[in-house]
Amino acid sequence: MNKKADVEAEFIVWVFRIFVVGVIVVFIYVATYNYLSSRIDTTEFENSLLASKLLYSPSCLAYESDKPLPGIIDIKKFTKENLRDCYDKKDFGYVLTLKDLNNTKINSIEVLNEEQKMFFPICKGNQYYDCSTKEKYVLIKENEELKPTFLVVEVIKRV
Repeated sequence: MNKKADVEAEFIVWVFRIFVVGVIVVFIYVATYNYLSSRIDTTEFENSLLASKLLYSPSCLAYESDKPLPGIIDIKKFTKENLRDCYDKKDFGYVLTLKDLNNTKINSIEVLNEEQKMFFPICKGNQYYDCSTKEKYVLIKENEELKPTFLVVEVIKRV
């Protein structure tokens, strides 16, 4: 009779231990699954990096006299070829638009592949692409004259 009570008590302890271990395993699985399946959106960050590289790098759009002058665009460097050499990344395209202070378009350049050109106008509703837009106040150096403008950077990135 004493032996039967010991077996029952040991059985209850083991059931309790298995239950606790099961709860811990399920918790770890759920936490790990949620962490690994979450999607980190880097579109805004990449857009900021692109805008910074364009404005601060002398190999991109930054005007140079003795040294690069950040925030001042050399209009002679505002070409598609220069931009492709400056920043070209797979599954990543962008459109740069210069606008004056009255919001009138001065110039625009697309660095997009054929698929991106197709989806660019409607990428907000497309599940395969992320889009973002950033507008920066810049100066344009043209004929030794500085003109205030806005640089609109529109990015399309394949998810």
